[in-house]
Amino acid sequence: MIGKTITEQTVLDSLEYFMNLGCKDKHELYSKVVESTNVARPTVKRIARDLKFYYQERIDFLQNDGDKND
Repeated sequence: MIGKTITEQTVLDSLEYFMNLGCKDKHELYSKVVESTNVARPTVKRIARDLKFYYQERIDFLQNDGDKND
């Protein structure tokens, strides 16, 4: 997630913050982020989707058994 705008970074920080507080409901999470950042809900959802793909790529990489030279 290189080259983020200030808005994207603010939303990412807010998503992480509320998840770390234990927010487990996606709709509640989005509502809290929208309220705290004043960023439109579709933008928050897009950034959350990008974050999910970012972490999924890394998880897939770590689960890959292709390299036996650990």
